[in-house]
Amino acid sequence: MTDKTSEALEFDHNNPLPYGGITDIHGNIIKAITKEEHDEMLERVRRAFRSKK
Repeated sequence: MTDKTSEALEFDHNNPLPYGGITDIHGNIIKAITKEEHDEMLERVRRAFRSKK
């Protein structure tokens, strides 16, 4: 997989969105998640479930 976010208007099964995204029922890409957004969301989840001990 590549680290580059797809700029396509429709989902391409040969080059999927590497960090996820939102598509409609027709496969049109509504929002592509970038690596920076993915890392930020992951860090928030880790902080939320970090042990308080």
